[in-house]
Amino acid sequence: MFTRTGEPIPLSLYDALPVEDPRLAEGRQGPASPDELERIQQEILGTGGLPVLGGDLHDGYLTVTVVYDDGSVQTRMDAEYGADVVVVLSALRPPA
Repeated sequence: MFTRTGEPIPLSLYDALPVEDPRLAEGRQGPASPDELERIQQEILGTGGLPVLGGDLHDGYLTVTVVYDDGSVQTRMDAEYGADVVVVLSALRPPA
C-alpha cells in the first residue's frame, strides 16, 4: 500500500542525468571503418549470444546497448574485436 505524501509529479517532467561515455565525445573518432563496424554489428546481432537491446554506428565505434554489463561484456568485446571498437552501454546500472 502507498500513501500519497504530496502532489504527484508527472514522469515526463523527471529527466535523469544522462551517463555519457567519454569515447563517444563529439569530434572523437573511433578506430574502425564503417564496413568493419557493419560486419561486427551483424555478427553480434545475428548470434543471439548477448541480450542486445540495440546497436548503432557512431564515428568509428559500434555502440551496443545490453540489459546489464558488469564490465565482463565490454572485456569480451575488447578481446574479440579490439579495444575501443565496440562500446558497450548498460541499460541498467548499479545504484550510486
